[in-house]
Amino acid sequence: MTGTRIIETAALNVGWVRSSNIQAGHLAVHQTVLQFGHFFVTRLDRLARSSLDLLHTIDVITKAGAQFRSLADPWCDTTTAHGKLILTVLAGLAEFERSLIIGRTQAGIARAKARGVTFGRPAKLNPRQRRMIAARYAKGETMATLAAEFGVGEATVWRALRGQPAA
Repeated sequence: MTGTRIIETAALNVGWVRSSNIQAGHLAVHQTVLQFGHFFVTRLDRLARSSLDLLHTIDVITKAGAQFRSLADPWCDTTTAHGKLILTVLAGLAEFERSLIIGRTQAGIARAKARGVTFGRPAKLNPRQRRMIAARYAKGETMATLAAEFGVGEATVWRALRGQPAA
């Protein structure tokens, strides 16, 4: 690797970027790729937490027009045909794994619903409290007063008056 410069920056550790900030991580990858044309990592666990995350990050790198290579994992190298084959097989396995996870999650949700489990945040107000709020509001009490007395926000009182579940 003559003429290659090793750069070290925290921004390149894109696998550890929070999902909400994944675009920032991909932007860092894209800028590095545009500048150097190659993307090296010392070990794959420094780049991604899961196979799906790894494949997504490698996809971003290759779409930016660069080659990817892991120095400690010679099989993970998009500069060779064998490396591309292995990554393709890994992509298939990751997709299969994701499908299994989705299927198990949906089955678990269906079993829980069959047992009568309720999902979501518990209601702040029970049906009796909602009726009391409606009656007192009809007599002229303000939403702010009712909200303070019942220990909820005015939006919760409003939803109770409109007949919606009080979140």
